[in-house]
Amino acid sequence: TGRQRLSLNLELTGEPFWRDIEQARLAKRLEAYEPIVLGTQGALGQMPLDDTLGLAFYHGLTPFVNAALKLVRMGQLACQKILSEALDQTSGVVERAKRISIEEMGWLCPALDISSSRHETAFSRLFIS
Repeated sequence: TGRQRLSLNLELTGEPFWRDIEQARLAKRLEAYEPIVLGTQGALGQMPLDDTLGLAFYHGLTPFVNAALKLVRMGQLACQKILSEALDQTSGVVERAKRISIEEMGWLCPALDISSSRHETAFSRLFIS
């Protein structure tokens, strides 16, 4: 999770920046979500850009594979095969991501947001998290 990554950065680097981020998190001025902490590491030059983008791609894939395991009759091996096939595309995804301008970046999917909100309070839920 982002908090674990933040804690690891605190322990390994000792940089004051990460202490400031942790203090802001503890004061509830920010959330240490995984994409934010990972992106910050990349922006600070702690990870090469390609590695940062590749790891972000991996973190984007794994929730879907985990959900598939719970929703579809398949085993761990099948899920690992799906993940492996998807990860074979990492270099192409990273190269395309590097060509996207700031103006083109964004996320808008109201239907997903609405479904997620409804799922949390639904009488019957697929997953209890």
